[in-house]
Amino acid sequence: MPASAVVLSASKGIEIASGRRMSEVIRAELPGRPVAVLSGPNLSREVANGLPGTTVIASAEASLDDLSAAFHTPAFRVYTTEDVVGVELGGALKNIFAIAGGMVDALGYGDNAKAAVLTRGLAEMTRLGVAALGGPPGGGRDLDTDAGPVVVVGGCRQPHLQPALAVATVVLARALTSAPVVSQ
Repeated sequence: MPASAVVLSASKGIEIASGRRMSEVIRAELPGRPVAVLSGPNLSREVANGLPGTTVIASAEASLDDLSAAFHTPAFRVYTTEDVVGVELGGALKNIFAIAGGMVDALGYGDNAKAAVLTRGLAEMTRLGVAALGGPPGGGRDLDTDAGPVVVVGGCRQPHLQPALAVATVVLARALTSAPVVSQ
């Protein structure tokens, strides 16, 4: 592989031992190579079935034209940005809030409660991106941060996720009934 080849990360998460984002881990393991990151909002099953969707690819060091063209189809739109931190945090953190939104659904708390969980989650993700990990002030917002929790909440309704959602709902219900509510 040529040294100029872009390494595209589709991994989501933060390395537990170091607290590094996946692009930082890749840079440490493959020094000198340009790195880009790909994140939703999308469900892989729907993308594979050719249903309409979008994704975002971010890199501050690589040209994104070729990567964008490689994934773009009439049914799949690719957006690009230089905000690697925002895209990575959005991809990693959205699932926490999306699962909470799915549990709110499962507990029957209604759309108001789900909207509260998701909007507070978006605010928390933005603050974390700005304060802790160097995201742009007022930024850290991209397709995956804004729409990802909604997509994942919908995905929580998928039959194969129901057993995990049932367990998570019990955990949330116990937390909600035993933990004091704290206002910001």
